[in-house]
Amino acid sequence: ERLFGELFGSPQANGLQHMFFAERAAPKPPGVAIDAAAAAAVSRVGIVGGGTMGAGIAQAFVDAGVPVTLVETSADAAAAARERVATSYRRSSAFRSGRLTEAALGAKLARLECAAELGALAECELVIEAVFESMALKKELFARLDAVCATTAFGVGIDVPNVRFVFVGNVRRRRRRLEPSPRPR
Repeated sequence: ERLFGELFGSPQANGLQHMFFAERAAPKPPGVAIDAAAAAAVSRVGIVGGGTMGAGIAQAFVDAGVPVTLVETSADAAAAARERVATSYRRSSAFRSGRLTEAALGAKLARLECAAELGALAECELVIEAVFESMALKKELFARLDAVCATTAFGVGIDVPNVRFVFVGNVRRRRRRLEPSPRPR
């Protein structure tokens, strides 16, 4: 009992208790209403860029059951992006162990549409850019998305080297730039 009392009030115990409650509070930030039904209501996600990052983002949405339209610069690049996603699944331990069957993989890949024209994003409610890290290219892309996306589409741009969001908001109006956060050292 004495030892328990000493340990219970220790700085290490206080730190562990703080971490325990912080982990449970993190998914529920104060002042932010999280509507799971609204989040699940996204019927299609568009991704511009099918490289490593774009293919990984597409795979995450496909795994969540959300149909994805992935747009690349050419038909060949779109086919390569689709193959990149398929190869990632085939290399997974789930596929190699048989937990992900060829039929289940086919069903996942059926939720992935790859195209070479931005017009394919017209029905997407969320558009994520995963293009080459050039701010000028990203700005040009969002200007072009204005012409093809629905007025309610929501777009997100990411600056990977600095790991910060660049643009977030409605693709066609009220876009705002988020201020960069300092890089961790």
